[in-house]
Amino acid sequence: MKKIRDINEDYKKTVLFLMKNDFSEEECFTFLTRFLSKQKYLPDTIYSKIVEFHSFLRENGFNNQDIKKMFTRFYLILSYNLESLKDKINTLKNLSYSQSEVISMCKLNTAVLGIPKEQYAERLVFLESLGYTRKDALIMCRKSPTLFVCREENIKSKIAYFESLGMNHTDAVMVLSKQPSIIGFTEEANNSKLKHLLDLGFKYDNESVIDGRVYY
Repeated sequence: MKKIRDINEDYKKTVLFLMKNDFSEEECFTFLTRFLSKQKYLPDTIYSKIVEFHSFLRENGFNNQDIKKMFTRFYLILSYNLESLKDKINTLKNLSYSQSEVISMCKLNTAVLGIPKEQYAERLVFLESLGYTRKDALIMCRKSPTLFVCREENIKSKIAYFESLGMNHTDAVMVLSKQPSIIGFTEEANNSKLKHLLDLGFKYDNESVIDGRVYY
């Protein structure tokens, strides 16, 4: 593994800062390599950028482990405007999410901060148009922030998939309500999960799918 002493002196302070904030040496190099391969920052610029974003997130309730997950899973967050991020965090809070819920959502899918802030409310309205209550829509998006990020067609296709299994529309809608993480599964993954359970001797029935038991 590449050691700190082997890298350019200009990067050393960036690595040391990250290591002081719960990054391992290996995690530092993996993160910086990925980030610098996509972004063009001078060494002193990336240091100030990381420190600035780290401080901003700490001020907004994120701890070091939260920040590490966000940086490593979605390093493009460092290319965002801080004022824009602040607006998005406040917009989510204004939709009745608590600070701890916003932090949890950002950890689950940091890309939720990469969409226009108007999309949060628009997506809730879209979910309501499918038959969900506002409360259900808020809970679903909290459990699976991907619902804010993905295309509306993707959500419709998931409901259509369960209808193709013989469910009526109400039951198909209920599946996504019970297990919103399903939005991240491909149709092939859904088919594979059902086939695996059938091969194990489980009996397929709509009630099991609706309750989400086939996804545990």
